[in-house]
Amino acid sequence: QDPVPKDPTKEFWMKDVNCKNCYECQIAFSTFVRRHHCRSCGRIFCSKCTGNTIFSEKEKRNMRVCDFCFGLSQSKQKRSRVDPGVVVQKAITSAPER
Repeated sequence: QDPVPKDPTKEFWMKDVNCKNCYECQIAFSTFVRRHHCRSCGRIFCSKCTGNTIFSEKEKRNMRVCDFCFGLSQSKQKRSRVDPGVVVQKAITSAPER
């Protein structure tokens, strides 16, 4: 995958019109499969591939992130147990699809 930007903001997010499928699992977006931006890398994913949150000290809230960025954060947290500024948690953010 492409390198993750250091400080992505909405200006750097992938445009909705440019993305017809989830960046990770390739499921097609529709009325029932919604687009979700990863708040870390700015790419667009389905809800299943953005079912993680990371607490942002900068934003002072939990942010929805993709599986790849969540894995990077877990690795960073394991390497830096001394830094209390990074809190990583796994969360279910959507109801099961039918």
